[in-house]
Amino acid sequence: MTVKLFDHQERCVSSMMVNPRFGLWLEPGMGKTITTLAAISRDAYRTDSILPTIVICPKSIMRSAWLKDSSHFPSLRVKVLASDKAAERLPNINSQWDIGILNFEQFKMHAENLIKRGVRRLVVDESSKIKNYQSEITSAVIRFADQMDSVWLLSGTPAPNSPTEYFPQIRALRRDISGDLYWKWVNTIATPQREKLWRKVKGGKPQIQEIVTGYTQSEKQRIELERQLAQCSIAMRKVDALDLPKQRDIVRSVQLSDDESKAYVQAANAFRVEFADGNAEKFRAEAALMKLRQITGGHFISGPIVKRIGFAKLDALNDLLDEIGSKQCLIWAEFTHEIDAIKDLCASRGESVEIIDGRTSSSAGEIAEKFQAGKIKRLICQPMAAGHGITLTAAHYAIYYSLGFSYELFKQSRDRIHRLGQDQPCTYYILLAEDTVDEAAYGVVRGKGKVSDALLAVLSGNMKTLKD
Repeated sequence: MTVKLFDHQERCVSSMMVNPRFGLWLEPGMGKTITTLAAISRDAYRTDSILPTIVICPKSIMRSAWLKDSSHFPSLRVKVLASDKAAERLPNINSQWDIGILNFEQFKMHAENLIKRGVRRLVVDESSKIKNYQSEITSAVIRFADQMDSVWLLSGTPAPNSPTEYFPQIRALRRDISGDLYWKWVNTIATPQREKLWRKVKGGKPQIQEIVTGYTQSEKQRIELERQLAQCSIAMRKVDALDLPKQRDIVRSVQLSDDESKAYVQAANAFRVEFADGNAEKFRAEAALMKLRQITGGHFISGPIVKRIGFAKLDALNDLLDEIGSKQCLIWAEFTHEIDAIKDLCASRGESVEIIDGRTSSSAGEIAEKFQAGKIKRLICQPMAAGHGITLTAAHYAIYYSLGFSYELFKQSRDRIHRLGQDQPCTYYILLAEDTVDEAAYGVVRGKGKVSDALLAVLSGNMKTLKD
């Protein structure tokens, strides 16, 4: 091994050596990939054999994180098994490798082939992907984990929305701790909160149904969850383990143009009427919030038609780029049409610019390397495509042109610049259209409230509840 580990990484490796089924809950930027490769390498040295290992992770970090970091461990044969060509996957699985890497969907399709190949260790990177105990991929991972000699789960935010999201992860690690019954386990660590809401019934009138809207924890329940997690995982924060520079948020309020304001008010009023009549099912309400978020970015979407209705945020971004000047920066945006508009703006300013979104995610690692080498001035990223595993510490400025409601993605995206290798204070500029859904989203991702609360506030018009 040619890489020197930090003290917190050495501690994690030591824990993994004595716990073949273990979770690493390390904040992004603390080197989970290197730590895990070191543990595999040392285990192989100790036993004089390599336990065949499959790593499942988001597509964006297969090469940019795992394959790149494996270069520090030349004794390990590491191969990306995933392929866009279905005919190549099974031959890849049956080829020679010590550590094979797949994304979640392709793992689900080839789990049985991996068992036949002789895989005995499972590593799940970004294990929050299995936080939903009812999803197909979660079921596939748990079935596979039950047949493994070793299971290691890695995540910076394993339960971003609720402590109940730990259930499938503990279940994959230690069935003896969690048991098999979700609600039986939940009642030991949390108390469900239920509300009665109008829900549309197919072919009939709306009815009042009781649904779980959140959870509370007593001190006893919190201690019980901590006891369970301590048996099968370790959690660390960057602030405790690393001497990293400070972070600060700067909110820039944006005054929408007359056309943007008019479109926003009309759309919001229409959704509120629908909501008040009891016709807004959950998926419809989420679609309403998305429509409102798109309007604050200056666009009105109707089917396949994207109409530009204003430039308020784009003008604010232009001013902000003037302030940042020649320094590199990231620009985070949720929607493709926003990304394209921002790219055009940067190009018109004569600045080198690249994008990482769903269209370019397969090249994310190469683009990140160019950015790190100083060849790109502005990098526009979509959180779903670039929020995991990529190091972008060449910048210490990040701008959020638009926000979603995912605390996990927000935290992960922030940590692209605030991680090992960063030696400058990190500044995050948040562009928020005044008195709009933008403020609701920012409240949620800062942990100031729940998505359900934000949804109700926006659709009822009671935005005051979302402000400090």
